[in-house]
Amino acid sequence: RMHRTISKPTLEDSVLLSSDKQNISVSVAIGGEDREIYFRLFSLNEYGIGYSEEVKLKTPLKTVTDIEGNEYKTILLPSGTRWMAENLRTSKFSGGQPIPNVTDDKAWGELTTAAWSYYDNNPTYNIPHGKLYNFFAVIDYRNICPNGWHVSTDEDWRELEMFLGMSEAESVYDSF
Repeated sequence: RMHRTISKPTLEDSVLLSSDKQNISVSVAIGGEDREIYFRLFSLNEYGIGYSEEVKLKTPLKTVTDIEGNEYKTILLPSGTRWMAENLRTSKFSGGQPIPNVTDDKAWGELTTAAWSYYDNNPTYNIPHGKLYNFFAVIDYRNICPNGWHVSTDEDWRELEMFLGMSEAESVYDSF
């Protein structure tokens, strides 16, 4: 069997299983999330090498679930940092306490407590864009994020910017 994360694996990419039997069964455990892995079988004999058709597999994407059961896709950076790939849609803090939905623009501007709203007060924006949260909801000790997660810090954003190819000079967080 051969596998690799780019197409058309060859003998150089292989893990060999030797057998004199005509039929063998192979079980493979694949780790990692959201990866494409390519497989081809080969036979090596006195006539040369024969390859099977290529098979492409994709490992599952890891997700995280909030207190209301909303599921969010995540991505894993090479550094090992995992990011949510979607905006929050929860109306509760991670402990289950409700976050008020405030729809009045004037009231929103005068708030000193946590709140959320839909963009333009339109619930159709919830998927795919998520809810809008005010500053007080973001900094609240009850944590707006799913358990084990936090609102991104300046350091988190800087790491993401560097991963995406920005230089230190381009980083908006270095200018403060």
